[in-house]
Amino acid sequence: MRSLGEGLGIDRTVTLTSAPAQSGIPMTLSTSIAMNRVAPEELETVYGHDGLTFNEVNKFVQTIMAAGYKIEGNDSKTRDYIIDLLDSIGNVGESTTWDELLTEDYRDAAIYGNTWTELVPNKSGDEIVDLKRIDPKLMDIARTGTQNQAALDKFGRPLGFTMKIPYGMSIKQKDKVPEGVSLAFGQKLFLKPERIAQFKLYTFGDGFIGIGLIEPAYKSVVRKLNIEEAHSNYLYNTGFAPRLGYVGDINHEPTPQQVENMLNQLKDLNYKQNLAMAYYNKVELLEPKKTDTLQSNVQFLQSQQVAASGMPQALVTGSGEETNRQTLTNQQIFFEYGLKDITTRFCSAIRKQIFERAIRLKFGENQDIPRIVWNKISTAEHNDKAERITNYVREGMISPMDPALKKYIEESENLKLMEGLPEPAVPTPVSIKKEITKENPEIPKVK
Repeated sequence: MRSLGEGLGIDRTVTLTSAPAQSGIPMTLSTSIAMNRVAPEELETVYGHDGLTFNEVNKFVQTIMAAGYKIEGNDSKTRDYIIDLLDSIGNVGESTTWDELLTEDYRDAAIYGNTWTELVPNKSGDEIVDLKRIDPKLMDIARTGTQNQAALDKFGRPLGFTMKIPYGMSIKQKDKVPEGVSLAFGQKLFLKPERIAQFKLYTFGDGFIGIGLIEPAYKSVVRKLNIEEAHSNYLYNTGFAPRLGYVGDINHEPTPQQVENMLNQLKDLNYKQNLAMAYYNKVELLEPKKTDTLQSNVQFLQSQQVAASGMPQALVTGSGEETNRQTLTNQQIFFEYGLKDITTRFCSAIRKQIFERAIRLKFGENQDIPRIVWNKISTAEHNDKAERITNYVREGMISPMDPALKKYIEESENLKLMEGLPEPAVPTPVSIKKEITKENPEIPKVK
């Protein structure tokens, strides 16, 4: 009897950390799971050929990038250095701005599950001068020659990364390949871990390789595309049904030449409307059978695809179908929670793998590391939010001059409010029993 892992196509291999019991060195095992994954080329093909996937990924990226971000830090020296570094991206290497690089990172994460960025140093190697996106289809963690297992150090971290090089191109290994790392199975370039920043959308197992939005629904997408192609062929055959010709009968044995003549006449029917033949010959249309379940099957597979994305169906499909407003609101809330989780992890990885390395290389240890902070992501209608805030102020629940309210408005509306404005009069709540007049100056009590 096969094990559960074998039945699912998963081969679990274990690597010992081979470390003595010392302080700061783990004694647990680091596992490397060789799982049947969808090839990155297939994921890219789905993104480029399936309209629903294309829109799903783009809406995911656009919603995140529309919120914007800011760079914060306690030390103006290191903060300004990081801001200058990000502003200078594209001046040394590729002509790509930091915002464009961020957009590509989020898109790569959604499609492939991983983003790979090279930290480009100057010639002396004492400063990071540029950042370069790497095609995720070419990248992988360094592996051993044993069962394609991850090559790890004593802390359970990858010893480096490898980049596939097309045949015919020369390879010059600049980084020394550590012992235990295999570069077999094609041309590969080894890269030290400090050269590469890897961001992962979601992970499982030990989390060496991430998983994106497309792979969990890959089979559903492929099946949906096959059904759509079959449905298109059905519709074509409905309008242009194949023709079947009968030659001869029981009293007229057809000759091969007569059969050939009938076939040629049927071909000419594409251009002619009239046809003459002997009474013992006839022509019929092969009408396809009705397939009423095709559309429902496609909708079912689409729902599986939308569920894997974690996005509201109305947002992914862009359709105007009726959706319960409360249900859609709840879906938007959980979608925003998911995006907040992703941006938080991305910002943390950027700070750890890019900002910290750049600061340490330039200024040394014990320096304040700036943070990239993502603004609040919201898919709700601005008018609805403004109306709620107005009601809170009108009922006296919030002061119009509350600093927190001012900050929220500035961030959500992307504007700077004026300083030193007098506090406006708060409209009297509508639930007051009697009005304030000159004869009755006292403030009435609210119910």
